[in-house]
Amino acid sequence: MVLGMTHATQTPHLAGRREWIGLAVLVLPLLLVS
Repeated sequence: MVLGMTHATQTPHLAGRREWIGLAVLVLPLLLVS
């Protein structure tokens, strides 16, 4: 997970995708709880 984040940070093309992954990480637990 950390390696994926650092790789995305080093790759400008994946910068936007990293933001979406961050949102998914925050939203998925909420969906699982509900």
